[in-house]
Amino acid sequence: MRRIIVHLQAVIFFSLGIMLLLSLVSFVPQDIKWISSPYNKNPHNLVGILGSYLAFFLFFTFGMVSYFFPFYFIFKGLEKLNLIRAYGVSQKKSVKVILFLILIIFFPALVGIFFPEPVIVYEKAGGLGFFISHFLRTYLGFWGSLIFLSTIVGVSIYALFSYLFLDVVSLLQGAFFKLKVVKEEILSKKTSELKRKVKTTPQIRIYTPPPYPFKRKEEVIPKKEEVVRESPSLREKAIDKVQVKKKIEDLERQTKKSFEPSSFSLPHIDLLKVPPGLDARKMKEDIKENIKNLEETLADFGVSAKVVSVQKGPVVTLYELEPQPGVKITKITTLADDIALAMKSSSIRIVAPIPARGTIGVEVPNEKKHIVYLREVLQEQSFVSSPSKLTLAIGKDVKGEPVIADLKEMPHLLIAGTTGSGKTVCVNSLISSILFKSSPQEVKFLLIDPKMVELAHFIDIPHLLSPVVSDAKKATGILLWAVEEMEKRYE
Repeated sequence: MRRIIVHLQAVIFFSLGIMLLLSLVSFVPQDIKWISSPYNKNPHNLVGILGSYLAFFLFFTFGMVSYFFPFYFIFKGLEKLNLIRAYGVSQKKSVKVILFLILIIFFPALVGIFFPEPVIVYEKAGGLGFFISHFLRTYLGFWGSLIFLSTIVGVSIYALFSYLFLDVVSLLQGAFFKLKVVKEEILSKKTSELKRKVKTTPQIRIYTPPPYPFKRKEEVIPKKEEVVRESPSLREKAIDKVQVKKKIEDLERQTKKSFEPSSFSLPHIDLLKVPPGLDARKMKEDIKENIKNLEETLADFGVSAKVVSVQKGPVVTLYELEPQPGVKITKITTLADDIALAMKSSSIRIVAPIPARGTIGVEVPNEKKHIVYLREVLQEQSFVSSPSKLTLAIGKDVKGEPVIADLKEMPHLLIAGTTGSGKTVCVNSLISSILFKSSPQEVKFLLIDPKMVELAHFIDIPHLLSPVVSDAKKATGILLWAVEEMEKRYE
């Protein structure tokens, strides 16, 4: 119901704006019998006699500023439909009403101070603009009035329509970025065409006679294929070929896409650091000791259970308990603090029961956390055999198994966390995993880094569609272009 009401409001605002605009555009003074004799008994105004008198009142009061009103109503209608944001920094109705009144009072005066002749002031700024501009010019002069009125009108417009201006600026930035991308694509096509022409151009061998004097030989009629006499046409072709080569070199300097696809090779895994080896012997001893402590602690509290499986991960180790028949799960879960004390851990987590296993899990933090290296995950068969060019190496799960995901199967991807939790490292790992899987022809990146340090490692990669954006204002335009490109692809 609320949506229907909003749409009705939008239609009303839009209709009022159009009717008011037609009234102002088609206004002729002869339609008003007070100011012309004879007057038009059949009004020429497109909105009839009501439109004639409404336009007369607006022009008489506000002058040319009257055209502000129809566009204001049209913008309000578009705003109701969420097509534009025709509002400003303040959303309180009382504040917006005050700002609107200030604007329509002082805007005509700002127009009026530029015309010294009273008749012209009446025509351009209306009666309201004439009186206010005359008063201000008397006491403040032209420049004082201009500064005063410009400040009031500018602040009012910005406060009322600031988001509309931001949207327009963002739209222009997006259009500029789109033109830049199209220009690069055109340059790339021209470069490839010129290269193809050069490859197909036949090699021209120009004959150059030896310097004079030379030894006279017997007159021999040369064969046509042995001697090619220099001619203007051949010289012109040779010059054209040189010019083509120069043009290609210029285009290659202008575009970043001039490298040959065949010349690019995926980075080798040896670029990444090899993870240090683990002390398997000590690891087994620690696990055996923890199993013994866990079973003894449960036995001390009258719980008969046995560890049947151990899964060691990089951060925690999962011990699977199989309780004896008749042992309640709640009896084990209530002993969480006692088990943590026995295992010499600050806290533990009990998973009761483990789905489809018939066991109870006890997750104990490792005494020494194992760092997961990107190379470990990239070498996994699940990553290597993945056909997707957007395969992400996320890390390892609680069990120590690699976690591989396909970005194209995700509707959205949000990385959140507290300060120092590793968000930047995660983002860098995800980008790097794509770089190890895809060439610049297969994947392009738009990177936005307002902090100018998070994505510093990727400023020179050939996969960039544009340089890394560090200005938040420019980022808006680029994101708008990206949204438009996505919508175009969905079509």
